[in-house]
Amino acid sequence: MNTTRSITLAGLVLMTLTCHSAFGQMRPADHSLLNRNLGQAKVDPNLLHWNRREPIPFRPFPRVDPQTGRLIAPGAQITLHNGRRVDARTFYDRLDNLERQFNQLGYSLRGPEHQIMIGELRPQVNPKTQQREIYTAHLKPSPDLDRHYRGLQPALILDELRKRGAKIPEIRLKERKDRNKQSSLPGGHPAGIGTSSLITWLNNPQMVQQMVAALTKLLQSEPQHYQWGTNWTGWGVGDPNLFSVQVGANAMVEGGTDSEPGGKRSSTHMHVEGDVQGSVFGNSFEVARAVGDMTSTVDTSKSDSSGSLDFDFYVLGFQLVSEHHSNAAMALSNGVSEDVSPHVGTTIPVGPIPVTAEIGVNGSVGVNYTLLVAPLTASGETTPYLDTQGYVKAGIGGDFFGFGASVGVKGQLTFLQGDLDFIARASIGDIGPNILHLAACGQDQFHALSGELDLYAEIDYLFGSSEWDCKIAGWDGFDASGTIFDYDKQIQLW
Repeated sequence: MNTTRSITLAGLVLMTLTCHSAFGQMRPADHSLLNRNLGQAKVDPNLLHWNRREPIPFRPFPRVDPQTGRLIAPGAQITLHNGRRVDARTFYDRLDNLERQFNQLGYSLRGPEHQIMIGELRPQVNPKTQQREIYTAHLKPSPDLDRHYRGLQPALILDELRKRGAKIPEIRLKERKDRNKQSSLPGGHPAGIGTSSLITWLNNPQMVQQMVAALTKLLQSEPQHYQWGTNWTGWGVGDPNLFSVQVGANAMVEGGTDSEPGGKRSSTHMHVEGDVQGSVFGNSFEVARAVGDMTSTVDTSKSDSSGSLDFDFYVLGFQLVSEHHSNAAMALSNGVSEDVSPHVGTTIPVGPIPVTAEIGVNGSVGVNYTLLVAPLTASGETTPYLDTQGYVKAGIGGDFFGFGASVGVKGQLTFLQGDLDFIARASIGDIGPNILHLAACGQDQFHALSGELDLYAEIDYLFGSSEWDCKIAGWDGFDASGTIFDYDKQIQLW
């Protein structure tokens, strides 16, 4: 290996750090996509359980005027409580039909109860088993985890670069009014446009000397490449035919030296990806997905140093963030959040009463990210976060001629609250000139599917009124908190 060429290459590296960088973009949210109708859903009959009692013999209502108590003549009309006048025969025919259906379930409109939980949609899963699976999906806590995590933060690398003479001018991205939101999560996740910084290295003699020494040794060594990766299948809770959540992730770090025609190429690369899937009444959707890739390369065949920084964030399949930059050294820190509302339409029986409903998930989904590329260093931290609830909007279905009927929803349901936090680093020379450092750490902290949602239908049928309830969803809650991967390896290259 020609030492003079190594020195020239190192000088070129320092000079090319101010090369072009095409900044990414925050795409304006298309709220018709984030407030997404997933289509019509059918209730799985296997989920529907009636609180049946012993059937009651049917007894028709006497066909009398409720105000006078006198028999009603054929073709007569009666006045409802809301002032509406309806055909008496049709009214009583339909009242008897409703009573007959309630009798088959063991209830009566004449019964003494005024509020009855008549049924529920029961999940076909075992919550205790799912909570155990969450536990086994996580690693045992490491006593060095906090120290390891703090040591991988991209901000620490930036501080070290500053100490070594790096100048870091701030380049502020154009702010958008609809990005100035704050998350409602406890502790707060900053949302909105942050700043983007390009690192411009000073021609510092000490930095030149260190880089020349490292590159000379590295490019003279035998080709060698190291890689570590994991595909964390994660955990899932709930019933896809009601409400369900699935969380997964993968990560990869690699680095080393490879032979190229006319020279050698040394590189470091890191990749992280986090994914949250959801389902509402059998309709699946991607809640959020974050994908980050950072690469730094020194290529002797081209006498060149280069880097790339790519980050994409998707919400309900819509690409909300698209960051794609090329430069030998750069850093980017940003955040964004948006409100979402994926939902389905369906009809749910509350006893014999058909209730039309819109069922879905609403709340905020966002991400914070800090990414860094420097010569033979790729480092990043991404944190997707969610604060979402399940919801139901109800309306009366079918033909309820003559009945004063109202429907509604009671209770509240947490769908998913919390965050995924990934941090990774692949570098050569930051610990020692001959050390390849590969490290990655992933953690999650979530609370999912907690609470209850009930549909109710209240019927006023002149002779009385009653409320009939059906439980749509009910869970005690699932908690996921811990380490999902933790890797730290220092490899001596020569």
